[in-house]
Amino acid sequence: MNPWLRGGLITVAVLVVVYLLFTVVFPWVEIRYVTDPVLGA
Repeated sequence: MNPWLRGGLITVAVLVVVYLLFTVVFPWVEIRYVTDPVLGA
């Protein structure tokens, strides 16, 4: 496999993982740890 192609695929995979972390994990953490005390839960 072309090393440049492989590097590009790895870069895309990392970007997808980071995107998922930002869209799924961070909002969940924010809702769980920031909103709960405000609501008195």
